[in-house]
Parts: sequence; C-alpha cells; structure tokens
Amino acid sequence: MRRVVLLAVVVLVAGCAGQDPAPPPEEEAGGQTPENATENETPEPGTGEPGDTDEDTNETDEKEPAMQIRSHAFADGEPIPEEHTADGEDASPPLNLTDVPDETETLAIIVDDPDAPREDPLVHWLMWNIPGEADTIAAGYPPSGDGKAFNASCQGANDFGNERYDGPAPPEGEGPHRYRFQLFALEAQLDVDEGAQREELENAMEGAVIAEDTLTGTYER
Repeated sequence: MRRVVLLAVVVLVAGCAGQDPAPPPEEEAGGQTPENATENETPEPGTGEPGDTDEDTNETDEKEPAMQIRSHAFADGEPIPEEHTADGEDASPPLNLTDVPDETETLAIIVDDPDAPREDPLVHWLMWNIPGEADTIAAGYPPSGDGKAFNASCQGANDFGNERYDGPAPPEGEGPHRYRFQLFALEAQLDVDEGAQREELENAMEGAVIAEDTLTGTYER
C-alpha cells in the first residue's frame, strides 16, 4: 500500500512539471502593452494638443500699411529748415502723403505748436477738403501763380489771423518748440466755410476720420 501511494505522488509531480507556464500579457506592435499604449499616442490634429496642425495656426494676419505724412525737407523729429519758418521764406514745406485709405473722400491738415506759451496749441495752418487721391502738397502752398492748388480745398484762419501757412516763430531763448503736421483722412467732404477756425473744423471732422498721422518738426531761436 505504501508503495502505491508513493507511485501516485511521483506521477502527479511529473504531470505538473510538464505543463507550460501561463503566457505574459500580449504586447501590441512596438512593444507597448495595453496599459501604456495610450500614454504615447500622437494627439489628433485640432485637439489643441502638441502636434496640432490646424490651418489657423499657420495663417498670418495681413494688415494694410498705415497712412503717413512725411517731408523730404526734414525727417520726423528733426529741425525744420529756416526757409520754412518765419525767419526765412515762411513757405510751407513739401509734404508727401502715402498709403491713404482707398475709401478716403477728402484730407485735412492741422499744423500747430503745442509748446507755445499759452493754454492751447498755437495754430499755424488749417487746410481741408484736399482731394483724397492727393499724394503730395507742394512746398510754398499754393504754388506761385496758382491761387488754390486744389480747387475744392479750403484754408482756415490760423492764430496769426491769416488764411495761410505761417511758419515757426518761437520766442528767443525758449529752446526748441515742436511743430505738428497732422494729417486726417476723412470719409466725407466738409461743409466748412473758408476762413473757419480750428474748433469749427474739428467739430465738422468728428465721426468722419478714417485714419490719421503726424509729422513733427522742431525749431528754436
């Protein structure tokens, strides 16, 4: 009986040893297991994750160039030549107008001195209803022999009491004053009479300004 029991035990142990071990969890292609596969997945485009290739991210905003008023007589922030001041010919400087918006109907110009010894800037020149397609204003406006270079344009009364350009004339010894040549693009023609003053002009421009720019020159005595 004892020999029979021992024989049964040997047979049982041999049977267990012959069984194959349980296979490990199946791996997906690339050696990833189901548990870590989701950690290395590439995000789909448009999800806001790294790798997003939406077309919007590659688009660049195209902006129209800004309108400018400049002069070949002096650079912005630089001294105004004497010929364009009260100490010279008192002739307005040549002005170049660039990148004026297509929808501009008329242009206006205000020239003033914010450093004048008074409460409000001193007005040197007022001009409006300049044609919207104008790209230059000749020096010494209006040119000699032409009473009005632009037929529909008007000039207002400056603070010297004249309907024209009056150049820089700062008090002696005060150092440099700034002179602002302000250009306004308007969507309408202004119903303002010749000889009007600055306040009336600015009231008429209210709500009609499309774009604006300033050229600043300096002068001292």
